[in-house]
Amino acid sequence: MLVSTVLRWQRPLVASVAGLVKAKYPALDVVELYTQVVETAVNIDAENPSYIGLLGTGRVDAANALGDLVTPLPRFRMSSLNVTETSGNGNGVLEPGEQADVEVTVENRWGAGNNINVNLSATTDWPVTG
Repeated sequence: MLVSTVLRWQRPLVASVAGLVKAKYPALDVVELYTQVVETAVNIDAENPSYIGLLGTGRVDAANALGDLVTPLPRFRMSSLNVTETSGNGNGVLEPGEQADVEVTVENRWGAGNNINVNLSATTDWPVTG
């Protein structure tokens, strides 16, 4: 609910910044305008550790948005995760000593990307000792 509420009260501010950017760069199309506002936002994850990854690209920043034009960056999202047990007892639970194939589908939702590398990691230690 908090994220939804914050977005509602930020809409006029974001629209105002977009208007300023459009006034400075009248030739921008809607995608370029959106990119300029989004890519110049200030990341606020550090100030909101309970909401990391849930606050969009950050806090809109009019001074940054009115600066030099930016190029859209790729934005990736994991769209699916499939774990298939390949050895073990076949119960569908990955247990110590068993092996599995992990298939991850990553989707680029914005700017073009070339030579992309994706690293998979766990945020916590596995509950397995060995």
